[in-house]
Amino acid sequence: MVSYRMRVRQDTYLWGGASITHQLKSSLYLHFRVDDTGEALRFGIRKTNQAQPVEMGTLRPGECFTLHLQDIAGVWAAVADPLDTQVDCTIIGP
Repeated sequence: MVSYRMRVRQDTYLWGGASITHQLKSSLYLHFRVDDTGEALRFGIRKTNQAQPVEMGTLRPGECFTLHLQDIAGVWAAVADPLDTQVDCTIIGP
């Protein structure tokens, strides 16, 4: 298990990135939580076979979500400019 904290502004990748060309085949999970004093954020995933990232929803301060990283090249989050927020992330594996 690996934990880290990200500062999210506009479009920020919590895991992976926009230029990743290979989708991960693994049993890893990404658990992420918006800081209690933060701002609401939109989040989604990117797969290498998709032209555009797919938005999955919105999380408000204190809310969290867990994604299975199988076949995903990136997990992104975005906050409306000029706001920012902190997101705690944990990669969970077998």
